[in-house]
Amino acid sequence: MLIGDVPDDLASPQNLFVKRFVEDALCASLVRGKPLLTRTTRTSAFILVDPHSNRAADLDQLFHLVGKTSGIIAGLFAEVDEEHPAPERIAWSEAIRVSIEEKREQKWLLLEPDIWI
Repeated sequence: MLIGDVPDDLASPQNLFVKRFVEDALCASLVRGKPLLTRTTRTSAFILVDPHSNRAADLDQLFHLVGKTSGIIAGLFAEVDEEHPAPERIAWSEAIRVSIEEKREQKWLLLEPDIWI
């Protein structure tokens, strides 16, 4: 593989790091200049609504479609432990899981609705 070449099979175990890099880069480019954040888990990349943004008006169309785009889950608190001596409220945000999949020898960008908690 030359520098700049993307492997044909991104799902193969030796190429998963490239797949993840591309997914993270896509997330970063999609949120640029918008009231959105990127988050990752061990296996997935996400774009979510920034609940602290002062540019919420940019998401009016989404708000009219789904209602609230982020909030606090009433009555739900994180467990107290050594790192968090006081109970913390649990927040949520509308999110999209971003992934690249290959089907029938074509690469597809998948955007799956999700909730980030």
